[in-house]
Amino acid sequence: MDDGAFLRAFRAQQIPAVEWTHRAHVWAAYLMLLEMPLGDAVAAMREGIKKLNAAHGLVETPERGYHETLTRAWVTVIDSTVRSRGRAESFEAFAAEHPHLLCVRRCGCSIRRRGCRRGRGMSGWSLTWRRCRGELRFG
Repeated sequence: MDDGAFLRAFRAQQIPAVEWTHRAHVWAAYLMLLEMPLGDAVAAMREGIKKLNAAHGLVETPERGYHETLTRAWVTVIDSTVRSRGRAESFEAFAAEHPHLLCVRRCGCSIRRRGCRRGRGMSGWSLTWRRCRGELRFG
């Protein structure tokens, strides 16, 4: 599937649940960031993920479903990568140039509570983003 077809499928909630992987999240965020500024891309990802989860029949709970802090963190890191390294001719090319964005288990992020409940945005959380080399800290 090319970038345009993928983005149309995401916006129409037509990505099958088994294909809604970390890579697909990164792909959607990358394409959103090519179209709009960071804040708008975060909002579009929030809306898109929630709609897709609903289309998959996923019931949102504090432990499962959309996660604001993780979405903001990932979209921010992808935006930083695009701004510092430039866009690629396609998502496949971008992913090949930045494989660390696809290794969620190895690189992912950890979140610790700072006195607030989940769902209140980044203000109540301390997030450490582990990259393959080095760390970025948010919060």
